[in-house]
Amino acid sequence: MANWQTWWRNVFGFSQSESRALLILLPLLAFIIVAVPIYQFWMVRSTPVTPPSITLLDSLRLEPRVSADAGKSQFFKFDPNTATREELIELGFKSFLADRLIRYREKNPIEQKEELLKLYGMNESFYRQLEPFIDIPKRETLGYAHRQIKPGNSKPIYDLNTADTVQLKSIYGVGPKLSQRIINYREKLGGYVSTDQLYEVYGLDSGVVDLLKMKFFVSPDFVPRKIPINSAPEKNLSQHPYVGLVPGRLIIAYRFQHGAIKDWTQLKEIRAVDTVKLRRALPYLEFE
Repeated sequence: MANWQTWWRNVFGFSQSESRALLILLPLLAFIIVAVPIYQFWMVRSTPVTPPSITLLDSLRLEPRVSADAGKSQFFKFDPNTATREELIELGFKSFLADRLIRYREKNPIEQKEELLKLYGMNESFYRQLEPFIDIPKRETLGYAHRQIKPGNSKPIYDLNTADTVQLKSIYGVGPKLSQRIINYREKLGGYVSTDQLYEVYGLDSGVVDLLKMKFFVSPDFVPRKIPINSAPEKNLSQHPYVGLVPGRLIIAYRFQHGAIKDWTQLKEIRAVDTVKLRRALPYLEFE
């Protein structure tokens, strides 16, 4: 050992204490270099490998199941021809799959449950869970309502501003939720002044609106509920679908500063207001 220390001091110019420290440090470094790969090898050998089949079974367990008690499950009876996008997603449909179903049924109304399997991306195990809840009403005729009703073949028979949910549901594609939304939106507006406003009802696609326009009309004598723009409180103005919170406040501030608003030209002076949107509110505003 003394010879080694003498050699280290002669070759590298180390002192006696530095040579002793180096002799301690070198074995320690060698131990660390060897220990790391040994530890990694031991960890790999000791960690159990999950076979692909077990991984697949675990992933399948994550799929939604139908509870023995249907009332506690996420599933409920639905007609794939009339269910809204929100209802489909609530049932477990991915958003892209719900959109595909809606596009599919617009061109090819679903007559058999098994047709859902034709949808690209429909998982068979998911379909098997849905199958007991698929409820396609029997039709008295061979075709569906939207195949029978064609432009020019029928005249509107229901007044859109007095129609109830029963009359609205007589249209193919309008269920309980959509019929109630049509009525709720009618109340928020103060009445429909045009059947084109049906396009604004959340959840109604253009095909269903076209069917509604064939059977429903707005009387030319109808007068919508008016909002007195110079005396209405901010809440009444802001809650109208064509006004909104910020424009409602700006209108209140403008009339406070400039007095009564006499006509549309004065409303256009409020630069921060979207006049394109606000113009739609004119049938519902009353200028005193």
